[in-house]
Amino acid sequence: MQSVLEQTFLALAAILVGARLFGAFAVRLRQPRVGGEMLAGLLVGAALLSPWRHVNSMPDDTRSGSSSP
Repeated sequence: MQSVLEQTFLALAAILVGARLFGAFAVRLRQPRVGGEMLAGLLVGAALLSPWRHVNSMPDDTRSGSSSP
């Protein structure tokens, strides 16, 4: 099993590669490169990083639905 650090670096590498590809595609469509890179960040980043977003978003006591006095 991969460590969290390895998974993070793999996700960042995928985002960077996607940004280069989407940027090149945007240039072929005569659009600014940065527009393609931003689109890649939204699509690829959301797909790869969403599993971690839900894991650490709330403390344990609020995740179960119980409230502490």
